[in-house]
Amino acid sequence: MALSPLRKWLNAAFGLVLLVLIGISLWSLLGRPFELRAFCTGLQPGISYSTLRDLAELRGFRVSPQSEGVAHVYDYQSLGKFTCTLRMHGDRLAESSFAFSD
Repeated sequence: MALSPLRKWLNAAFGLVLLVLIGISLWSLLGRPFELRAFCTGLQPGISYSTLRDLAELRGFRVSPQSEGVAHVYDYQSLGKFTCTLRMHGDRLAESSFAFSD
């Protein structure tokens, strides 16, 4: 039995939407970690915590509250698998390191 032209069009549209959603999912798991790593390694010591938070938010990352001199930058789309650990000295960045938490 042959499919009607409308049915073919709907199948093609559904397939395209499905491919786009798969691409977005793969990008969040494969592409965003490179962006977070570049962000983390590009941070200069001495930057204030509020400036770090603003820079991270501009790039779509989230920053945990500072606790005992440590804060974490993460991408919520990767479910926290990739993090940037920020070691603070007072309100200033002392060191940053990228980690894969699997």
